[in-house]
Amino acid sequence: MRTIFLAIGLMCLVKNAFSSSPPTLRNYEEVKINPPALRKDIASEANKIVGGTGALVGEFPYQAALNLGGRLCGGTLIASSIVLTAAHCLSSFSANSASTITVTVNTTRLSGGPGAISRGVRKFVVHASYNPNTHDNDIALLALSSPITNVRFARLPSANTNSTYAGQQAIIVGWGTTFAGGTISSNLLKASVTVMTNTACNQQYSNTITSNMVCAASLGKDTCQGDSGGPMLVEGVQMGITSFGKGCADPRFAGVYTRITRYVNWITTVSSTI
Repeated sequence: MRTIFLAIGLMCLVKNAFSSSPPTLRNYEEVKINPPALRKDIASEANKIVGGTGALVGEFPYQAALNLGGRLCGGTLIASSIVLTAAHCLSSFSANSASTITVTVNTTRLSGGPGAISRGVRKFVVHASYNPNTHDNDIALLALSSPITNVRFARLPSANTNSTYAGQQAIIVGWGTTFAGGTISSNLLKASVTVMTNTACNQQYSNTITSNMVCAASLGKDTCQGDSGGPMLVEGVQMGITSFGKGCADPRFAGVYTRITRYVNWITTVSSTI
C-alpha cells in the first residue's frame, strides 16, 4: 500500500524532498512531496502514519528511507549490505540506474540528523514474477554500495513459519502521508493494526488477494502514500512489506502487504548472490 529521503540540514531537505499525487491504488513509490507542503512539527499534527504516533529514537533503526530520484519509499536493513523493499518502488528503474538511489537508516527524522547513516546502491533485484497489475510478488532487494555494521537489522520469520498471523496485532512504520493525498511526515511514525484473514480481505478486494499477500486494518490507522516498501511487524518480526490498498484508513478496505513468509528462501538466495 504504500510507497524517501534524508539530507543534512534544512536546505538539503527542501532540495531533495518530494510532492503528492496519489493513484487510486496506493502504489506509493509514485508519491512526490512538494517541499512547502512538508508537515511542521506542531502538536496537532504529531499523531499521524495515518493515525500513528512518533517512533522513538532507536526503536526502528533498520527502517530505511529510499530516495528514488525525488520519490519516496521505505525499506528495512536486513543484513549489512542488503535492504528489503517493495518491487513497485523499483520496477520503473533500469539496472544501470541503481547508483541514483540513496538509502538512509538509523534515524527518525526524514532530514537525517545525528546517527543517520546513508549509502548508495550498487545493484537491486526485483522479484522475477512481480506483477504490477495484480501486485503479486511485490518484493525486491537492494545491495548497498558499502556495508552498515553498527545498526540492528530487521528480524525476518523463519522459512518454516506456517502462521497466518490472523487476529494478531502488528506495527506499521513509515514517513508516508498522514491521509490520502496528504503530506508526508518529517518524523517517523508508527501505528498498530490487526492482521486479517485472507478470506475476509478478499471480500473487500473482490477475490484478488493471493496467498503471497496479507492484510491488516484498524479504525483510523493505516499506511499511506510514501510508506511503500516499509515493514509490518508482529512481535518484533517483520512479516509484511507495505504494498498497496484503496484509499488510506478507508474502513471499507484494509491495507495489503507482501507476506514475507512466502519469500524467506528467495530472500536468502538472492541476498547471497546480489
